[in-house]
Amino acid sequence: MTHIFLYSTATEVGEPSAALQSAVQKMHDLVADLETKHRFVAVQGHSHTVIPAQVTGTSLTSRPRPGYAVTLTTVVEIPTDNT
Repeated sequence: MTHIFLYSTATEVGEPSAALQSAVQKMHDLVADLETKHRFVAVQGHSHTVIPAQVTGTSLTSRPRPGYAVTLTTVVEIPTDNT
């Protein structure tokens, strides 16, 4: 068995739930990708952080707005033989 650390981050304006939902979706996509390549993927543990942040848009004229940044870390176990 091999252990892999997966990371996802998201920053969103508004409530922390918006940033958490975005980060969870990204993590889901990472795990789903591993599931297509391996016989099984077992989540061994995870942690998360949620911190207040000033979020700026992509425009040079956009003003920073209050929001949150979320980081998820997940440890998964996969078969060593890549099947």
